[in-house]
Amino acid sequence: MSLRIGPKFGFIATLAAGAVTMIGALLMWQSRDTTIYSDRYREEIFRKVRPGMKLQEVYSLLGQPLGIRPEDSPERWCYSEVEVLRKDEGFVVENFLSPSQCVLFDEKGKVLRVTGARTAVTKGMTTKEVLHLLGQPKNRKPASVMTLHYTAPGGEGLFRGRIVAVDSQNRVSDVISYQFYD
Repeated sequence: MSLRIGPKFGFIATLAAGAVTMIGALLMWQSRDTTIYSDRYREEIFRKVRPGMKLQEVYSLLGQPLGIRPEDSPERWCYSEVEVLRKDEGFVVENFLSPSQCVLFDEKGKVLRVTGARTAVTKGMTTKEVLHLLGQPKNRKPASVMTLHYTAPGGEGLFRGRIVAVDSQNRVSDVISYQFYD
């Protein structure tokens, strides 16, 4: 007994193959890196930037950023572990959607707000009062006064964000690395 394939099946198979090809081409188009990088930016050099470095050291390594933005990011004490999505060659990718318990302070050391789990800490408390209630945090991030942007989006596709946050003493307070598809 032989299997006979009719013309309708061939037409449907051709349409399906065409659809798969178009979807593959669209996915490849969306995944291309459209990131614009600063003149001296190199990923291996960016990975050498660490919290505590002087601003001048960052400029020596990476040169001038594409943009500098004023930042009003308060000091942050976190008491719960942030969900880590991936650790990759010195970079840690955190889940920004995970509700970690953090206390944010203003420049005078007073509580601005609390994120995550409910706690007895309220707006206006001092750092001393928070330490008395919650103890030492698992993670402290100093306040940032500006961010150096070494990349910018260049259109639809993959964007690799590379940012260095700087504190009021002109030291690196945070190194931010992320990527998304637009």
